[in-house]
Amino acid sequence: IGARTYGAIWPDRKPQPEMWQIKKSGQPVTASLTLDGTGIRIVNHNLFTPLKDFDTKWQLEENGIAVQQGTLAIDASPLDTVR
Repeated sequence: IGARTYGAIWPDRKPQPEMWQIKKSGQPVTASLTLDGTGIRIVNHNLFTPLKDFDTKWQLEENGIAVQQGTLAIDASPLDTVR
């Protein structure tokens, strides 16, 4: 689409509900803390691509300075959830 809205924003600059779908369609992976706060729940929304095909990097920052960083080996099949 290349930054075109195609009617998702009206001439009065009011966003339409479709903007939420446009935002989420470009996010094939969701990561969130588990309810008990001890782990991470990762959801692969891709229809055909497993997450092992992606390079997953993480970084812990303190006051904007990286104090730890690394990579994750996540093996989630398409449309699968891992913890």
